[in-house]
Amino acid sequence: LINHSDPDTNANSGDWIPDLPILNDDPGGDDQYVTYARTVVTVPEGAQGSYTVRIRGDDGYGLRIPGAEFVSVAGSGVNQLHPTAAFFPDGTGDSNAYIVVNLPAAGDYPVEFIAFEGGGGSYQEIAWAPGAWTGFDQTIDWQLLGNTAGLEIGNNSRWGAIPASVQPEIPENGEGWGIHFWYNAVTAGAVAVNNLTDTMNFVRDTDAGNSTFDSESITSEIVLNHADDAGGGGVFGGNLPYPDDPAGGNDRLAMVARAQIVAPVDGDYTLQVRSDDGFLLRWVDPANTFHTENGGGTWRPNAPQEVYFEAGTGDSNTRATAFLPAGEHEILFVWWEGGGGSHFEVSAAPGLQVDHAEPPFELLSTTPSATNLYLGRLSSPPFNITNIIYDAGADQFTVSWDAEDGGVYGLFYSTDGATWGGDVNDAIIAEDPGVAPASFDGSTLTYGPFDNPVPDSPVVLFRAER
Repeated sequence: LINHSDPDTNANSGDWIPDLPILNDDPGGDDQYVTYARTVVTVPEGAQGSYTVRIRGDDGYGLRIPGAEFVSVAGSGVNQLHPTAAFFPDGTGDSNAYIVVNLPAAGDYPVEFIAFEGGGGSYQEIAWAPGAWTGFDQTIDWQLLGNTAGLEIGNNSRWGAIPASVQPEIPENGEGWGIHFWYNAVTAGAVAVNNLTDTMNFVRDTDAGNSTFDSESITSEIVLNHADDAGGGGVFGGNLPYPDDPAGGNDRLAMVARAQIVAPVDGDYTLQVRSDDGFLLRWVDPANTFHTENGGGTWRPNAPQEVYFEAGTGDSNTRATAFLPAGEHEILFVWWEGGGGSHFEVSAAPGLQVDHAEPPFELLSTTPSATNLYLGRLSSPPFNITNIIYDAGADQFTVSWDAEDGGVYGLFYSTDGATWGGDVNDAIIAEDPGVAPASFDGSTLTYGPFDNPVPDSPVVLFRAER
């Protein structure tokens, strides 16, 4: 495949990351070189027709596919078309080409690619997708043209991991947003946050213990609808102050928020972010993906689990739509403020929504809905057995586990861990006072002592279920 850049000048460029280093890379920037590459693409029976080849590079290129009809080319600068080829003859920082070709029959097609670099930074990248396209966000079917087996292409997020150490806990039962908030956030390189790149560097430096900040707040909120000193911003009104908000205007702010979202039914849902400055909104499960974006943000079909606004703005004004199966879905929200006024707000609406309107948009909150997203849980959070006591003389057990007030639990046993046919008691209520031999202290439910249910077995296993 062709997805290479000069690591001394460009690191990661184009749409797909991580880039491979250019062949025969020398220390420092490499200039005045030519790339020539050949491969064969196979079109299966029934798949013949229009394809779009996406070429990004610095500097120009030439592409030829014998047997294909070159239909059109769109992109930057002087991309040019010939019936048998497409090319960019001059220097450029990004050829940014969408070349539509017709592959008229099933079979093999040779592909020839030539690229050149005059001076400065350099990279080359070739992807393709079935269909005729003139924009990267028009289809989610783009793939690098070539064999990606064995390469760590990943999910192509430009923003990398959000370390677990900076992520707040989701509130109990999913009831709200967990928030980790920093004032005067500065990276290890002494850069005060002023864009999304700075912010992601800051949270990773914080994980490594190398960032600086004046203060931090770890808390939870029912909604994200905040402004500095509870001032203006957003579209819903009723703004809350920032957590532990110092008086007066605050700049160089960073936040990581985390929540459990419930989709009541299978379907499309649209999330809306209004903020000053930018943000990153990401599904934790990469199987959850946005398929449509409207407004000021950016959605990339090769990293569809997230949408973002990377620069400063007075209103990010972004709507992104995802198809979600009914159930629980964890989401992360990163926000930052460089200077001046600031606010953030997250709302949701059922279906694909291009513009803001009330209804259907509502602040994303803990209010349950039969049609819209809300914060919460459909099932109980996981819990642990915390203690087992065995009285050998009496051949009796006492078992304790984490429990929630009012929860109803069952205690089951097995001799092999595969068959759990027997129960000690399938209706133990976490209440104070409990019904003997159960007791509950507000967080731990204890049952026992009770007789060994399988006295002749050398092994007995216990499992608690809510």
